[in-house]
Amino acid sequence: MDLDVQVEGLAELQKQLQRLEIATAGKVLRSGARHAMRPVFDEIKANVQQDDGDLVNALQLTTTVGKGGFAASAGVRTKKKKAPHWHLIEFGTQGRTHKKGGKRSTGRVQARPVFRPAFDKHQRSVVERLREYLARRIKRELKKVGLQ
Repeated sequence: MDLDVQVEGLAELQKQLQRLEIATAGKVLRSGARHAMRPVFDEIKANVQQDDGDLVNALQLTTTVGKGGFAASAGVRTKKKKAPHWHLIEFGTQGRTHKKGGKRSTGRVQARPVFRPAFDKHQRSVVERLREYLARRIKRELKKVGLQ
C-alpha cells in the first residue's frame, strides 16, 4: 500500500528547528514524535485482547533521535521478556508438530492483527499531529532563546 502525503510547511519548520541548539532540537523532535504516535499506541493498547497474556502490559511507545538531533522516529514495540509471543498473535501460525514429540501438535493460531490496522488507520493524522506540534513547540523554544 502506497501512502502519498503532502504536508505544507515542513521545510520552513526544519529551517526554524536548525536555529535551535542540537540538544533542544532533539528534545522537541522526540516529544513531537511521541505526541504524534500517541493515538496509534492508544488504539493498539485498546484492541489487544486481555487474554493475550502480558501483551497489553508489555506495550511501549518508543522514540529515537538521530545523532545530529534533526531526525526522530517513533514506534510501538513490546518488551520481549514480557511478551515474546506478540508476533504469533499479530501474524498467526500454521499447524505443526514437534520434531522430538512425533505426533504432538502445537495447533494453529488465527492471526489477530492489532499493530498494522492501528498504523494504517492513523497514518495521515500522525503526520498532521507532528506538523502542528512542531510548529507550536519550535515557536515557543525560539522565543525562549530570543530568536523570534
